[in-house]
Amino acid sequence: MSLQSPTVVLVGTSHTLQLGLGTPASADRLAVFLSETSRTHNVRHIAEEMNADALAEKDVFRSIPMVVAKKLGLSHCFCDPTPDERKRLGIVQENDVRAGFLFKTAPPEEIEARVRAEYDKRENVWFARLRDYDQWPALFVCGSNHVQTFGQVLAANGIIVSVAAEDWDDQQ
Repeated sequence: MSLQSPTVVLVGTSHTLQLGLGTPASADRLAVFLSETSRTHNVRHIAEEMNADALAEKDVFRSIPMVVAKKLGLSHCFCDPTPDERKRLGIVQENDVRAGFLFKTAPPEEIEARVRAEYDKRENVWFARLRDYDQWPALFVCGSNHVQTFGQVLAANGIIVSVAAEDWDDQQ
């Protein structure tokens, strides 16, 4: 294990901003925010809820966290399982979960519980990949809807969690 305390700094945002698909100015502001946050927390590694297949699907070749990591000379990794990995791990996409309920009568709580169960599986994969990478402190960028629950996964596994932004947007 590395000598640094196992700490993760969480930044929640939209995937549109994460991929730099907003305005050029918003991409620049997010990059500045991630750079400053990384310096403030002495981050050694930047990771994110993303994978190469998702980038290709959006016709994007790099994410803002990836660019920041390179600029700062930090390691970077994608933590979200690819579609093939999800299939192998039995992880169902949120849209597929919801589509499965289209012609069924189910209370909204049941649908949300099923979506949450699939998110839990993904968040555990993210934790495992961060743990295996073993570079602390790490900055982790994810969708804002994961900040609290992923933070709980990390804390339950002995990781110190700091939330830099629950839902970073271009207005910050």
